[in-house]
Amino acid sequence: KTVMNMATFAGNVPYCYTGPVRPPALVARDLQAAILQLYAEFLSEDGSSVDYRGMAMSESFQEYVCMTAELQTVELRSLTTNEIKAFMLNVYNAGVIHGYVVVGPPDASIKGSIAAFFGNTCYQIGPHIFSLDDVEHGILRGNQVHPTLGTRFFPEGDPRAELAIPLDPRIHCALVCGATSCPPIRIFDVDNLEKGLALAATSFC
Repeated sequence: KTVMNMATFAGNVPYCYTGPVRPPALVARDLQAAILQLYAEFLSEDGSSVDYRGMAMSESFQEYVCMTAELQTVELRSLTTNEIKAFMLNVYNAGVIHGYVVVGPPDASIKGSIAAFFGNTCYQIGPHIFSLDDVEHGILRGNQVHPTLGTRFFPEGDPRAELAIPLDPRIHCALVCGATSCPPIRIFDVDNLEKGLALAATSFC
């Protein structure tokens, strides 16, 4: 999964960040804030649809894409469990919208389309490539054994497995899929994580 193929969209790999190295929490927070502003700007008045094509052509989106290069400087191994959780929630939700803009939403009528989108939409974070599936199942869901495949998402020896955190069931209520029916996009940090997840779970039910 660390090797990209022709079907993989790695949103920030073509870009190189040359600015100062900042704390991971600030990087993820700023990306999430930028994508949240874009989402609001291109959401229809009745809230029923998002103009992803218009978003793709906007100057604001191009600025966001350049911002994602900063993820390449992030060092995750020193973060606490809650810091990783907040960081990955923000990056995942921003990455879903980014993928929708560039490659389009998955078509549920096409077999494998959804799996391909979440398995191939990626960011380089530090030295490693993380797909949306890597973030959700490998990190946020604790790299648990897959009930169907019988194997862990990150195999033995994969350095990304060191970042896996204990599963918090409430993350399901905080991850967005890009549809207007998904949970509201929130910006998470260590200070608001518990309250934000509790609110997401309550709103989801």
